[in-house]
Amino acid sequence: MSVGAMTNGWNAFDPPPFSIGFVNVPAFLVITPVVMLLAPLGSKSANQLSDQTFKWSYAGLLGFITMYMVVHTWFSPRPL
Repeated sequence: MSVGAMTNGWNAFDPPPFSIGFVNVPAFLVITPVVMLLAPLGSKSANQLSDQTFKWSYAGLLGFITMYMVVHTWFSPRPL
């Protein structure tokens, strides 16, 4: 996926500094090892929860993200 984002954004107009296409290299270098280290922890904790608890916690997370997006979309100041 990162390779596709790099090649598709290769000719992007005015990319941010330290970017290759649509991929910001410093962010990629920070996020990748963190995800690789924490993925087993997330998998182990998800397997220890009951199905019902996991479903409700995931639904709560999705609800929180939805409300965050709604509030920041509808109630943020609009540029002139």
